[in-house]
Amino acid sequence: MSEPKNFAVDAQAFALAVVQSVDVNGDSPESIAEQKLELYLAAIAKVVEHNQPILDARKKASKEKNRNNRRVVNNLDL
Repeated sequence: MSEPKNFAVDAQAFALAVVQSVDVNGDSPESIAEQKLELYLAAIAKVVEHNQPILDARKKASKEKNRNNRRVVNNLDL
């Protein structure tokens, strides 16, 4: 898979879209529900995997920005 894009995906919206877009066959409502639940959980897991590097990068950038802002303020106090 290519590098993650710079946007995080809404996990619930994505998982619902996946579940709604895939037809499953089953011999009972319970088996269909189980298959849909498996799809939902797999979609959520995939989004978490996709989003994690993006969220980590945002957190790192935010910390760096805050650190730089504190340096500017400290330099102004001199």
